[in-house]
Amino acid sequence: MQFYTEITEKDLGVQSDSCGCKYRIRHAARAVLLNEAGEVAILHVCRGDYHKLPGGGQEPNEDLLTTLEREMAEEVGAQIKVINELGVIIEYRNAYEMMQLSYCYLGHTVGPIGQPNYTYRELNDGFSLHWVPIKRAVELLQADEPTNYLGRFIQKRDLIFLKKASQLLREKSVLQRP
Repeated sequence: MQFYTEITEKDLGVQSDSCGCKYRIRHAARAVLLNEAGEVAILHVCRGDYHKLPGGGQEPNEDLLTTLEREMAEEVGAQIKVINELGVIIEYRNAYEMMQLSYCYLGHTVGPIGQPNYTYRELNDGFSLHWVPIKRAVELLQADEPTNYLGRFIQKRDLIFLKKASQLLREKSVLQRP
């Protein structure tokens, strides 16, 4: 999978010294997921006031594609077909002493779309699912002004992935439905 960039607190304008910490490593899978109408699944996070791509952390004994399928079922209520790898971004979240590797895929829904099954934390953060054209998804993330630390990382990361997916979709017809 293609490596894109590393995101640090400095990239977010956060003034911090090197944490000198031993980072806990977290692997996560997420997707630019398209429905039959060609719209992208985007989550609005009320607490923090930002948008994000669906996805999340890898659980023990899961490979990345299993993580991706589980997260899409939980956060979107959909089964998916991966049509392309988009890339990986590393985030150094010093406040959490965590280095996150986010692997992103381009995919489309398969079959009917059900209801999301959010965790208690996601419900508490005010997650809501929206389907929008990819151009609108990019605009939403560009306009976001996250009010929390995590949201600032997510905005920067997911904007890179959305722009890459948009470019890929323009360059060639990668969305082949069975």
